[in-house]
Amino acid sequence: MIQKMKQWASISFPTKLLVIVTACALAGCAQIDTLENFVPAPVTTETDFETIAMYAAYADAAYLPEDEIRRRYPATVRVKVSERGETVYFLEIVESSKIQTISARGTKTLGDVLHDVEFAIVRAVGLDITIHRGFQEDALLIYDDVKPFLRKDFRTRVTGHSLGAAVSAILMIYLQRDGYVMEKSVNFGQPKFTNAEGAERYKDLPLQRIVDANDVVPMLPPPFILHPKHGYYAHTGEEIILLDGPRYMRLNEHDSERISIGQFWRDLKFASSDDHRMANYVRRIESKRTSAEQLNYSEWKGGKVD
Repeated sequence: MIQKMKQWASISFPTKLLVIVTACALAGCAQIDTLENFVPAPVTTETDFETIAMYAAYADAAYLPEDEIRRRYPATVRVKVSERGETVYFLEIVESSKIQTISARGTKTLGDVLHDVEFAIVRAVGLDITIHRGFQEDALLIYDDVKPFLRKDFRTRVTGHSLGAAVSAILMIYLQRDGYVMEKSVNFGQPKFTNAEGAERYKDLPLQRIVDANDVVPMLPPPFILHPKHGYYAHTGEEIILLDGPRYMRLNEHDSERISIGQFWRDLKFASSDDHRMANYVRRIESKRTSAEQLNYSEWKGGKVD
């Protein structure tokens, strides 16, 4: 396994995309054709882009050095820094509102994600579900570090981008299990971290996933990766898809998972490193704060979003 991971890490970004595409072709993506006439259930709930922008600012700040995080968020009580001098996560506790926020650092670029990605899935520690091995390890390291600072009489919210988004979602599950009061949380560009059984078990997790229409990372591990024992990876939580300008789509958990199978194949050619960056998410969200237009999936013709 270690040798395979080293071999994967040495492959260039374009080659990794080619490997994924080829694997999909060999897997015979017949499921895609069944989605051509698929119409998702209508979702008419108004989307609060002011709140989404607030979470985006927290997620973006996790890429900053400690002094800048504390300048932006003076109520920060803990910043965990790695041996390389990079922020791992930070915790802000606002006494006046009794809210504590955990923001987990992710991976900046799509190329880095594909460098780090693996498809191993294991039984979760202390949970009756299966979870992506690497994401679970990172989540438990953060949880062990942050627990001494957390207060159960405060409301708790988490966020993150990319791999940090997957870690923050797993943190939500552990925090909820241990009796913390969870607020709705929002993350950005999250890859999948559990299988269909785990997604069903935590379908009521108060999680909203924000996805750029050109970002392939939320579709990883790919929908054709099948574990012989645990099955396919799957998403949990509602999905907001960011389009150009004021436009966006909103999908419930079930429909977003069905669509992703076909969308992975159709839009892989548009994937680029820039589309996965948190700065790109911030830019797209900013354009929707004053005026946002919700589209139905059937109204969107697909293709590259500017």
